[in-house]
Amino acid sequence: MILDRKTWDDFFGGFQVTDCAIEDRERLYFALTSLPDDDEDGLDEALPRTRFVSCALEQPLERRFYFAEFDSLSYPSTAVVTAPAPGFLAVDVRGQVYSLLDGDERNEDRLLSPWPNNHLIQRDMRSSIQALKRVGDRVYALATERQLFLREGVGRWKPLANTPEGVPFPMKLEPGASSAQNMGFKDLSAFSPDDMYAVGGSGDVWHYGGKRWSQVKFPSDLRLDTVCCAGDGKVYITGQDGTVWAGREGTWKQVQQGAFGGFDRFVDSVWFADTLYCGSTGHGLWKLDGKGRLAPVRQVDTNPISNMEYGHPRLDVSLDGKHLLIASGGQAILHDGKQWELLFREELLEAAPKPKRGPAAKKKSAPKAKAAAKSKRK
Repeated sequence: MILDRKTWDDFFGGFQVTDCAIEDRERLYFALTSLPDDDEDGLDEALPRTRFVSCALEQPLERRFYFAEFDSLSYPSTAVVTAPAPGFLAVDVRGQVYSLLDGDERNEDRLLSPWPNNHLIQRDMRSSIQALKRVGDRVYALATERQLFLREGVGRWKPLANTPEGVPFPMKLEPGASSAQNMGFKDLSAFSPDDMYAVGGSGDVWHYGGKRWSQVKFPSDLRLDTVCCAGDGKVYITGQDGTVWAGREGTWKQVQQGAFGGFDRFVDSVWFADTLYCGSTGHGLWKLDGKGRLAPVRQVDTNPISNMEYGHPRLDVSLDGKHLLIASGGQAILHDGKQWELLFREELLEAAPKPKRGPAAKKKSAPKAKAAAKSKRK
C-alpha cells in the first residue's frame, strides 16, 4: 500500500473519502469529509470539515502527501484540469472554488448564477452545484435548474444558460426545492466537445450537437443520476433504483430494471478498458457483464480485490485513459484494465501509536473566499 498507519492518521484520520480525481499513475487527489465526533450530541448543525489530499506517488513517503482543510466548503465535486495549468479543481454545492494548479494553491471567486439579480449560488437558494466534468481541455460545472458553467480560466466561469451554447431556462418554474428535483443537471458526458449529453431530474435529458442544446425525448420520467458516452457508440444513462438505459439521440432502450431497492442508486459511470464501470451507493463497484447488463465486479471480473461490493465508490479515469481510480470511505484502488492495485484500506493498516501532532499551520484565506483553511505537507 502507498502509506503506513502514521501517515494515514496524519492525513486521512477522522475523515472519509467522498470523491477522487487522477491525473496519471503518479498523481492522485482525494476529497475528504470529516466523520462525526464520538462525543457529538447531534445538536451541532455545523457543516462537516472538508479536506483535499494530493498524492505524488513518485515521492518518498515523507514527501508524498499534502492536504488543505476548510471548514466552509461543503460536499465538493472534483476534477483534474489541464488548462490554463495542470492540476486539481474542486467546487462545492454553493459554488465555492478551490484550485491547486501547477503548485499554485488558491481559493477562487465563487460561481455566479445567471438567475435574476445574479445571485451567488448558495445552499438556501435555488441552485446548487452537482458535479464537475472534464471534456477534453474544458471543464463544466453542472447545477440544478439545468445550469451549466464553462470554466474559462482561473476564477472565471461563463454561465451558459440563455446563451446559444446553453440550455434555455425553463419557462415555467415552480418555487421551492421540488423544481430542482424534477430537472437537471446531475451529470454530463461527451463523445466530443460537439457531441455531449447532460441528464438529471425526472427523465430530463439534453443533447449538444455543436451549436445548441436540445431536449431529448426520453422514455421514462424516473429520476436520472449518471450518463456515460461509451466507446461502443452508445450512451448509457442510469436512474432511480439502478435502472439502466442505452441508446443515442432519440432511440433508447431500457436494458436493466432497477438493480437496487429503496433509495440506492449509481453515483458515477465511466467507460474504461472497453467496458462500463459504475459506482453505487451501498453496493460497491459494478461493470457490464458481457450481456449488456451491469453486475457487481466480483461476479464479472476474474481477479477482483475483496470488499469491492461495499461502500459508495467514486470513479475517475486518468488523462491518458490508462488507469481507473476507485475510492470510497477508507479505501482506494487503482485499475489498469487487467490488474487491481489496493492503494490503501484503513482496516488493513497496522495499528500504530497515535502520533503526536501540534496544531496544523493555518493558512490565510483569499479575501473573496472567506474560507478558513489549514494545510500540511509531509
